[in-house]
Amino acid sequence: LKGTDGSIKEGRIGTLSRFNINQYLDEKESVTYELRLWLDKDTPNSEQGNTYQSKIALEGSQEKIITGVERLLKDYTNSEDAEFNEDTKNKMFIYHHEETEQQKGWGKEELTDYRYIGANPNNYVTFNNELWRIIGVFTVENEQGQKEQRIKLIHNQGIGKKAWDIENSNDWTNASLMKEINPYTGSTTYQWAAETLKMIENTKWYLGALGSDYTTEGTASYFYSNEKGKTVPSGNSISWIGKVGLIYPSDYGYATSGQGNVTKEKCLSTGLRSWDSAQDCYNSNWIYNSINSINNTYNQWTITPRLYTTNILFHVHGDGVVTTYNANASYYVVRPSVYLVSSVQISQGQGTEKDPFVFTK
Repeated sequence: LKGTDGSIKEGRIGTLSRFNINQYLDEKESVTYELRLWLDKDTPNSEQGNTYQSKIALEGSQEKIITGVERLLKDYTNSEDAEFNEDTKNKMFIYHHEETEQQKGWGKEELTDYRYIGANPNNYVTFNNELWRIIGVFTVENEQGQKEQRIKLIHNQGIGKKAWDIENSNDWTNASLMKEINPYTGSTTYQWAAETLKMIENTKWYLGALGSDYTTEGTASYFYSNEKGKTVPSGNSISWIGKVGLIYPSDYGYATSGQGNVTKEKCLSTGLRSWDSAQDCYNSNWIYNSINSINNTYNQWTITPRLYTTNILFHVHGDGVVTTYNANASYYVVRPSVYLVSSVQISQGQGTEKDPFVFTK
């Protein structure tokens, strides 16, 4: 019996030779075996008239593969009414949203996010041979427009300070930073490991813009609705299909847990432009906290443009607010963000900084 890998198992005619082989097959995977039975040239004439038989018997069983999404939702998600405390701080919290202009007809579960919040939750991941963080689990559209739940990551401390676009445009579809951090653009400067690229694929990223009234109404939910809206600067696209993007301002806003006498609900009802007077909102936000030690700044880019301009972007500023600046500014930290393919699995780890999750494909 010859296997696909070239290994051979042999027995002798006249005895009951049984070869037991255990093999695991992934979906749509196949394996081929070659079974040969023969009489060699020294077989005596007395064997004439005998019958010899052989067969291959298959005994199969299906085993459901637990994906990373399923495991996070099952083992690392709080109940609907959970309060942030020592018992819940290392699990994801649930957020429901109203449909947006680009999410018309989406159901309640499709408009539900699962997010890590707080100053330093256990959402660490070893990814691309570096330390990344899990933002949460989201329903997104793939390149074919099909909706599926995926894990969203962000680089833990960023890959340095770079201009969003050296030509000073706020159109992500042609931005110099988009080309630098995405593979296969011809301008890529960030190095992607081959195994890592198997875990990410094209996703629809929303490019809706916000106007100047963000200063008074710019809560996390307000940003969320407009990010996924259809209003954009003149000539810009409302969405982009690609592998690597940046966080939305709403990702930053929803990552707060509040602390002290300031509740999470209070932070979420306060405009992100006003968080400079609400230290308990940004000090209890891991997206804010995770980059200062290495970059000596909290300034970090988002993917969202400002309306009525063609060169202004939103960013998270060092004083904890979300504000705007020119796309060609080169002193803001770049933190690539990706959506993993839905089939990735968590192979090991507990999500702590010393024992981060490890994904496999």
